[in-house]
Amino acid sequence: MADVIRFLLQNFTVTLLVLGLVASTASLLRMPRPLTSRMIVSESIRQQLAPIR
Repeated sequence: MADVIRFLLQNFTVTLLVLGLVASTASLLRMPRPLTSRMIVSESIRQQLAPIR
């Protein structure tokens, strides 16, 4: 587990990907049900592009 954490912290691109996936998952859990595939894709892309803003 320590090796995985070290790898994530050393690789900036992977770190941002993981943080984006965590943020999009948290956001999807708070959305009203039922979730459509369009909502899931839209939220995932929005969270991945958030660091660029």
